[in-house]
Amino acid sequence: MEPLLEVKSKTLGTGVPASLRAYPEQVEVRTVHSPRDVDVQTVRYDEISKVEIMWGMSFAELKVKTRGLLS
Repeated sequence: MEPLLEVKSKTLGTGVPASLRAYPEQVEVRTVHSPRDVDVQTVRYDEISKVEIMWGMSFAELKVKTRGLLS
């Protein structure tokens, strides 16, 4: 399925490429540490409690915070 929105990071800030993809039911964050080591985290919209944009002089940081669900 094609994402509704995709935001890619530049490797200049952290050195680690990452992307955020928004789908109709969830958000996916993909971080590439190496070709064999790709971390993929998905969060449903009802689990998101807050989205923050932290502006810097040259770069911005997007933080997606989740509700702490206890099992």
